[in-house]
Amino acid sequence: MTTHKLSVQVAINSWGLAVERANKIFSSLTEDELLREVAPGKNRLIYLWGHLTAIHDAMFPILGLGERLHPELDAIFVSSPDKTGAQLPPVGELRKYWDEVNGKLLSQFATLAARRMVAAALRNVRGRLCQRSDPEPTGCSPESNQPHVLALGADNFGYQITFRFFI
Repeated sequence: MTTHKLSVQVAINSWGLAVERANKIFSSLTEDELLREVAPGKNRLIYLWGHLTAIHDAMFPILGLGERLHPELDAIFVSSPDKTGAQLPPVGELRKYWDEVNGKLLSQFATLAARRMVAAALRNVRGRLCQRSDPEPTGCSPESNQPHVLALGADNFGYQITFRFFI
């Protein structure tokens, strides 16, 4: 197995494990527990769940995997803070969105060729990172800029889950 294929497989496995951990947490909570704040004055668990769903949904176009499934979630869970009066979807509907988005992401990850995934990630991330006025921004050449979007996302996702629920 090549280094790129191995890196992509590790990233996909990390992502899958992070989603699995979150599934266990969210599925074990009652509706009342989901409506509780993670700490006094902080976001509610249901809001964090919706936010993660919306952010995962945003990965489809970022990684070149197609259109988003639920862009309407951005207005509630990304553009607006929690408790601003926005009507949250019912728990069952949010669970359906979560399962749909993460199920499709994981199946897309599994069927993508390693080179295509890395190339798509590099193209999209480089385009966002390298929108500066200087002609040769540091780290923006294809050779030097090798971000592992999924690995970083899974690490951040795992960090958020750990600190939001266990600390």
